[in-house]
Amino acid sequence: MINVYGRKVVLTDCDSYTKEYYRAKYGLDSFVPIPKPLDSQMGIPTPQERELPPWNGYGSFEDSAQNCITVEPKAPHGDFKKFLKFDKNGLDSHVLRFEGRLISSIDENCGRIFVISYFLSNDTIAVFELARANSGFKTSPFFKRGEIKLPGQAVFTSKPPECYRTQHIFVGATLVINSFKFVLVDADDYALRYMELNCHEFPKSNIKLIMDKIRKVVRPTYKDFVAENIPTETPVITYEKLR
Repeated sequence: MINVYGRKVVLTDCDSYTKEYYRAKYGLDSFVPIPKPLDSQMGIPTPQERELPPWNGYGSFEDSAQNCITVEPKAPHGDFKKFLKFDKNGLDSHVLRFEGRLISSIDENCGRIFVISYFLSNDTIAVFELARANSGFKTSPFFKRGEIKLPGQAVFTSKPPECYRTQHIFVGATLVINSFKFVLVDADDYALRYMELNCHEFPKSNIKLIMDKIRKVVRPTYKDFVAENIPTETPVITYEKLR
């Protein structure tokens, strides 16, 4: 095996002149040829999957990964088709807005009101605080728009982190954003309508699943409930009046 410009080349056979030269020069007598591969692809090693180094914390994970793939630094490419599909189109903003409350051991923080916006175009989240009068806080952006990682993950690894997606966003959900814990207590009309129309992405807004759960709970006591609440004096309608 020889190295030709960084490529490994295996010598399988030689001509009669070369055999005679090695026989006279080095006393070699065995010149059994090595079997040649039948297919040109045989013997080619399978390319190994490139493993990224652990994220060092500078910039976003996507930006660091893009710089590891190419020598020339390039900006990461987003999902352009998704952006065109869920970008603002007239009155259809594709932004789900929820009312959030801060979960905190400090009493003053529990009464603070936040607007948590989820942007469907690129799965980013922004938090804006609505300050109450004489609360000591002012109306201002609380967290700028960006992807929010799910809590409880290892940060400095080579695997891409999991972030909040549509299945994590619903009324009653708890979000951890920059170490602050929020609970979603309400949503605007657009968000509620959008989640009901796209219940395959928002299972918590699937009316069919909700009714099936209610039926399953109510079924054992349904007859007793009807017997207790049905009016005792049921009016009787004669056949003539019914006609």
